[in-house]
Amino acid sequence: MKKLGVLLKLIKEESGVAMVLAVSAVAILFILIMAFIPMMVNEMSLTTVQRKSGQAFYVAEAGLDQAVWTLQQGNNWETYYNSATPKTETGVLGEGRYTIAYEASTSSANQIKLTSEGYFPADGGFKRTVEAIAVNTRFSAFNHAMQSGSAIANAAAGTIEYGDVYAKDTINFQGTVSSTPNFYSCSITGFTRNGGSFSPWGTNLHLITAAEFPDLTESDLDFLKDFARKTNTYYSGADSTHTFTRDELEAIDTANPEGAIIFVDTPNGEASSETNKASVEVQTNSYFYGVFVVRGDLHIAGNGSGTVVGQDENGNPVTLTSITFNGYIYASGAYSWSGTPGIYGSLIAGSIAGSGTPNVYYNIDFKNRPMLPTVLGAIELISWHEKK
Repeated sequence: MKKLGVLLKLIKEESGVAMVLAVSAVAILFILIMAFIPMMVNEMSLTTVQRKSGQAFYVAEAGLDQAVWTLQQGNNWETYYNSATPKTETGVLGEGRYTIAYEASTSSANQIKLTSEGYFPADGGFKRTVEAIAVNTRFSAFNHAMQSGSAIANAAAGTIEYGDVYAKDTINFQGTVSSTPNFYSCSITGFTRNGGSFSPWGTNLHLITAAEFPDLTESDLDFLKDFARKTNTYYSGADSTHTFTRDELEAIDTANPEGAIIFVDTPNGEASSETNKASVEVQTNSYFYGVFVVRGDLHIAGNGSGTVVGQDENGNPVTLTSITFNGYIYASGAYSWSGTPGIYGSLIAGSIAGSGTPNVYYNIDFKNRPMLPTVLGAIELISWHEKK
């Protein structure tokens, strides 16, 4: 009996210890939970902050995409670039919003500084700002129908419509030039027609100095050269003397339905000169859509085989036939022709002369937007960073 009492007493004492231990464990667990709750709340709050801040950043980046699209439309680049004060644009993206500021860069020509502020939510809870520099890769040199670095001489009656003609020295063109508005104001002297005074078309024939000649820059040429290499339409070395057949140009156009860039370089790839220049012939009944660059002489034989639907100076549709080139044509040397080749686009050459009856129709869209925007990119961002 005595032993039984002792046993019961031990059991009660152990139960008390167990209870104390259990209560202590619960208390410690409670303390730990209470300590972790603020940490968990802070972590959740930090995650929310990061998420919303990240959303604001994405909205700001979307604003840059919108800015590039805006600058590609119509003549917005010229409008924004020439504006005396920064222009702004706002937009909504989901639960966020962005504000874009356009400002002409003072550090380099032909560049616009873009500042895009992203807010999330739209009421401005979180804000991130990104800045970028946009450059216009369109070629401003192609602002007119025909431009020569020396004289223009044509022995027969061709036609130039919808654009102005610029040349250094003299213009002796026996064809007709439509009376379209000037894009630049120049004095009218030195024109001849059939050996006599050439003044009736003085509203859109211009003499320029060598310094005023809107040549392509080396940067422009490098850009075109690199693109032509990617599409296997770059010619140099032995191919600097090249005759393009109708079938060859048709194959290039078929492979590049959005427009191609053909670049015929000098034999050694350096700047063209009388002893280092390309020599290119385009056969009769050929057609090419895109940008055709020759660092040397370019001769067109006969008429073209293409038909394009363009527009006149009033925006009315016109159908043009016998087109050889549809786009930009550049020859650093002599551009010459025979027969009746047609150009719908813009022509720049070191000199222009021929014996046939060429027809040149300026593509007035070039004043407002670049050719082949999906190919050339038109507006590119050359630098980008987040503003802290």
